Amino acid sequence: MTSIATLRADATEFLLDEAFRAVPTLAVEVPPVVAHGPDDPFPFLAVTGADPDTVLSAFADDDSVREATCLSRIDDGGLFRVEWAETVELLLGSVVRTDATVLSVRGTEGTWRLRLLAPDRDCLDVTFDFLADHGVEVELDGIRRLDADDASRSFGLSEAQYAALITGLDRGFYDVPRDTDCSELAAELGITHQALSERLRRAHGTLVENALASGSRVFN
Repeated sequence: MTSIATLRADATEFLLDEAFRAVPTLAVEVPPVVAHGPDDPFPFLAVTGADPDTVLSAFADDDSVREATCLSRIDDGGLFRVEWAETVELLLGSVVRTDATVLSVRGTEGTWRLRLLAPDRDCLDVTFDFLADHGVEVELDGIRRLDADDASRSFGLSEAQYAALITGLDRGFYDVPRDTDCSELAAELGITHQALSERLRRAHGTLVENALASGSRVFN
């Protein structure tokens, strides 16, 4: 059954360990809807807890970062474009390529917390095993199973929108490259191509709106 899992990892094994040590007040968040490109994983970071120049200096001294650029500034942080070191880029890209969907990623006080939408427990086991094989031990902080009613309450989706998204996820509609196309997915759901496109567009809009509404202060 589809579940939302919350994972915890230490920065010493994952990302930005030196940056957190240099600036303990840092809070780092991967902005919603931009975390999932396997060829350029987690390219943007919303950061608070230090002025932009201090953040750039901390990133420059961190082995996990190849290069960082400040795109927008606030008094105690900003939005940063990050190019990860090659080994880190490979690790993150492989995580993004699993069947689990990254919902949120946030790092504070040297600890990272990731929320993943997983179609089944086997998918979570694959993610755990992959990270462990690359030296990243993760703890499962919590897991919640979802049904259509849960999804409607949690994300503002209708049952039809939820069914379209989950069916698309299960059939590889969101994979790169896709394992199914819009016409095949529409046929499986028993609706027209246009109806599916409109349903997915509304569902994506609802998810983005709900995610951004609770997002980082950098975007407010």
